Amino acid sequence: VPNFLHVQREPQNYKKQLKSDTYLPKLAKENGFKTAYVGLQGKAVYTKEALSFFDKSYVFKLSKEKCAENVCIADALNDFSFDKPAFVMIQKRNPHAPYEEHYPQEYAVFNTNGDDVTQARINTYDNALLYEDFLIDNLLTYLQEKTNRPTYVFYVSDHGEAMGEDGKFGHSFIAPAVTEIPFIYALLNGQDGAFASKIKDAYIPTAYEVGKFIAEKLGYNIVNPHEDGKTFYTNGHNKMGKA
Repeated sequence: VPNFLHVQREPQNYKKQLKSDTYLPKLAKENGFKTAYVGLQGKAVYTKEALSFFDKSYVFKLSKEKCAENVCIADALNDFSFDKPAFVMIQKRNPHAPYEEHYPQEYAVFNTNGDDVTQARINTYDNALLYEDFLIDNLLTYLQEKTNRPTYVFYVSDHGEAMGEDGKFGHSFIAPAVTEIPFIYALLNGQDGAFASKIKDAYIPTAYEVGKFIAEKLGYNIVNPHEDGKTFYTNGHNKMGKA
């Protein structure tokens, strides 16, 4: 996540995070956007320094709050005013292992109690995705009603999730199922065909590319002199990018 928000292409270039010259919340704030952070992974995810670039921050630990993710998001956004152009980052938790801990019981559509452990895990993940579909639709509907301004929505993950490919599950290893991230783009209240075409041309964009797309809509053009079209980086567990 820090790599993504700092539009950091080379994982080992951790000094990029110390300079913060391309830190997306900072760029937004410096260009006149109101900024807000909604965190659903607890206080350990972000440092006080990183949060300092947000005008408002809402940090929830779902297990402690005992509220569903959609309720926490709604509470935060209802408190935040969209009276001016805004940059809002929502760091979600669902769908993340252990999947069953993050979705309400009404989304437990697929059976997770069978004798087949592998299928039970897949079914649990599918339940989480049903809830995720609801969360995305709910958020888009909310934004559509909250503001009449053109609103660019970028949905991106810090990793994929293996569901039995080569007998592996989860994301604690490097494989195509883990490194290919889900990505959704939507534009509400407006038309921007040229930008949409640019995104489509990226095919399966990396987090780095998505970061550059966001920077463009904040009014910046980030140029990396080391960039080329044949080299891609995958980061491991170290959040400073040293892995």
